[in-house]
Amino acid sequence: NLTAIASTPLVQSFGVGKAVIQLSLSANSLNSGMTYALQLSASYYATSNPVTAYAQVTLVINSPPVQGQLKVSPTHGISLSTSFYLNTFGWVDDASDYPISYTLSSFSYNVTASSLLKSLGILQYAYAYIGQGLSVRNYTVTCVATASDIYGCSDFVTSIIRVHPPTSTASLQSSMLNQLTLASETSNPDLTLQTSSATTSYLNAAVCSSAPN
Repeated sequence: NLTAIASTPLVQSFGVGKAVIQLSLSANSLNSGMTYALQLSASYYATSNPVTAYAQVTLVINSPPVQGQLKVSPTHGISLSTSFYLNTFGWVDDASDYPISYTLSSFSYNVTASSLLKSLGILQYAYAYIGQGLSVRNYTVTCVATASDIYGCSDFVTSIIRVHPPTSTASLQSSMLNQLTLASETSNPDLTLQTSSATTSYLNAAVCSSAPN
């Protein structure tokens, strides 16, 4: 029913000469993986014997990669000390939508505050240092693997692990400096982001824990 999703008029009239008729549909109104046929009809207006012509176009709506999985090892560790191995696999899509690209990220309580662990690329795995979870959530952290096709259509899967804070501020400082040095020597921007995010998680948790009730 185009009437419900069209944001431009479905019936228009115009005079002699060329005319441009546009159809605009509301965002997210067509379902992924479906095929739609749109038909335009044009008739002479107010004639006793109108002649109508038709033109039709077929729209195939892209669908995201599906059936993916995410495995994280180990499932328990310490922030900035434990190197976690994240591997996403099993994704399938139409052959014309390949190659699939992947990002890996994590969050402790709010998906909008996710920390990037691996930038968008065709690699399906990464070793990552992950920021600690919140004590009130038993230090759980949600890891996210997002798969995107060449048109930017994406889906994601998650895996939950537990990341405890460093044993001390001195331990945090030592690990942070070691990882930043390694990131600089190996020109690894993802490791820089991981280290920065993990350090920020520790500092934010320390501030929150010392705040008055």
